[in-house]
Amino acid sequence: MRILAAWQPRTALPATTDTENEMATKATVHPCMPEAQYHALPDLGSTTLRDISQHGALMADRRRRAGVTPNDAMIFGTIVHALSLPQDQGGERLDWDPAAVEAELMRLGGCERYAVGPEARRNSKAWTEWAAQQDEGVALLKPSDIAATRDTARRALDCAHALQRCEPAADLLWDAVCERSILWTDEQTGLECKARIDALTSNRSALVDLKVTTSADPAGFIGGRGIVWTRRYMLQAAYYLDAAILAGEADHRTRCLYVAVHPEAPHPVGVYELPPEAIEIGRSMYRRALNEWRSYLDQGGEAAALRAGWVRTAQIPGWVRNL
Repeated sequence: MRILAAWQPRTALPATTDTENEMATKATVHPCMPEAQYHALPDLGSTTLRDISQHGALMADRRRRAGVTPNDAMIFGTIVHALSLPQDQGGERLDWDPAAVEAELMRLGGCERYAVGPEARRNSKAWTEWAAQQDEGVALLKPSDIAATRDTARRALDCAHALQRCEPAADLLWDAVCERSILWTDEQTGLECKARIDALTSNRSALVDLKVTTSADPAGFIGGRGIVWTRRYMLQAAYYLDAAILAGEADHRTRCLYVAVHPEAPHPVGVYELPPEAIEIGRSMYRRALNEWRSYLDQGGEAAALRAGWVRTAQIPGWVRNL
């Protein structure tokens, strides 16, 4: 895969204050940590904390240990990130050459080694005879699979171009320090924590997270039932902001923004800022999640939680009162 030359931000970070320097000793920044290495770390990340907040420590633990198998939407989002943000290994972006994007899609889909067979049903005689001749461990694909990958690569490139054309999004993403992995120990709970920040503008004014989502429109993203609230992105935003502050990469004036792009043509883009009140709510949510996880571990983890079960008194939802 061809890679573009290393990218450097145009504006240097401002000098830190004494207070910020003191806070910076509480977390370490790993600007060149590969994404796979980051995800392999056992430290607590925002995804697990959101799971704890929504489903409780027991279910979050089960999901965490089961791991995540990337689906097509997740792989597509990873490709758009790689095209739009300077990546690890010295700040490189994925080459915008369609062949390079197709190769990366194949790699992420587990098809680094593949062979293309006949356009036939997989239980047909023609397919069975061809498959029997292939080496073990080689992914067996049809011509239509290759065509679908080529179409996905084209959509990913169109999506990245849409981000580049949208002036508010481009101003944030194309002049930023990106893919910063931050590790620290939470002082209150002693838990090992991690965060990987998509983008931080070079003047520290904004922390930015890129989302490839079918809910990129204002109603779908920040409306009354928007995914910012239903998927608890405010918890993630507060967690990332506090991680950046601990590492001396941001301060309390740093704004939290989301850049949302739709994966289908014409790939509309939205730039959404979370107000300070939302960040405070998110901060309270992730602190409760950390405390719940600490208590869950201290009390014996899964086995103890299963013995205890859930004992609650039902709280009547408002809509039930109107039945």
